[in-house]
Amino acid sequence: MTSKIYLIFSLFFLAACSANKPVVSSVNKTTPSLDDMISEMVMVGFREAEIDENTPIYHTIKNGYAKGIILFSRDWPSDFTLTRNIKSKAQVQKLCADLQKVGNNKLLIAIDEEGGRVSRLNAQSGYATADSAENIGAKNDLKITREWSALTANKVKESGFNVNFAPDVDLAIEKKTGGIGRLKRSFSDNPDVVIKNANVFIEEHKKVKVLTAIKHFPGHGSAKGDTHDGFTDITKLWQNAELLPFKTLIEGKNIDMVMTSHLFNANFDTLPATLSYKVITGKLRNELGWKGVIISDDMHMGAMTKNFSFEKSIELAINAGVDILIFSNNMAPIKAVFDEKTKKETNVDPYDSFVGAKVFFAIKKMVKEGKITPQRVKESYDRIMLMRSRIQ
Repeated sequence: MTSKIYLIFSLFFLAACSANKPVVSSVNKTTPSLDDMISEMVMVGFREAEIDENTPIYHTIKNGYAKGIILFSRDWPSDFTLTRNIKSKAQVQKLCADLQKVGNNKLLIAIDEEGGRVSRLNAQSGYATADSAENIGAKNDLKITREWSALTANKVKESGFNVNFAPDVDLAIEKKTGGIGRLKRSFSDNPDVVIKNANVFIEEHKKVKVLTAIKHFPGHGSAKGDTHDGFTDITKLWQNAELLPFKTLIEGKNIDMVMTSHLFNANFDTLPATLSYKVITGKLRNELGWKGVIISDDMHMGAMTKNFSFEKSIELAINAGVDILIFSNNMAPIKAVFDEKTKKETNVDPYDSFVGAKVFFAIKKMVKEGKITPQRVKESYDRIMLMRSRIQ
């Protein structure tokens, strides 16, 4: 499909959706419509480095399908042959400003800026190289941590973001494999070191009104596998100590969000954490006392897409207690699929320009069908609005 034909198709799809687009509450600003509330629960990613009326994400935002946006520097579906949203400082500043203009300055624009290997604002786009959390934790000098955290918070803020999905408060128990210790994303395997350094990181972001999210509940640091790739079982690996950073930081009442993991632990439930009422509401809300926003890890990760349908994963996550769902559009790589009819292989790109609208209407449909209650949506909306008040 040529880019021109694809663009026409994209705009046709979004125009069709807009026939049933959300009706923004205007009579009583204190009483949000169901559409208002659902849009706050949707966060999506897209490919372009600039937007205008011809880009699908423009219409996703304009029609009120998503109030959350996540940006990346690299494009995984194309096996990193395509650049994504971040090319230079000036470019990303303009992109964030343009996004906010379309969204009437009401968007949450997020980034994963942990430092080290997980740094989207990196040297390739003209930013100073940031040290890893592991190296910072090894020094365990809170003055150094504060300087590092302030630099991170300021570059995130100055680039136009109001959300940073950090710090990682997993314990670096498994250091050879998995997605945490191997990539030096954790401050330490010592809970006390993680807690102290993470708290400083959060404080520096608060100074510039950037929201943060501690992750990945209930602890990803002992996993030998990676939920990006698929099902990851930590039943025999997970340790109670992994809850300590979450418990202590929640008790400190200084955090904005908790991000879930897609890990499976048979001692908790028969479902992975993001989809488990026992883990999200039972353990995180009731046991640890977290009353604020819970945001999912990327719902496009293999742990979700290879094991649950699109709608079922949304239904289970929301009913488990998750408030915001991330669909990054930046996971599985393009793959060759054999067509039995043509007897030829065709490259299939998993990227979906319409994912924001699809998530929005899936939630709305499930509310209509009684699978998700309006009250459950309202609970998430209230928590998100309270969190938003901290950066306004």
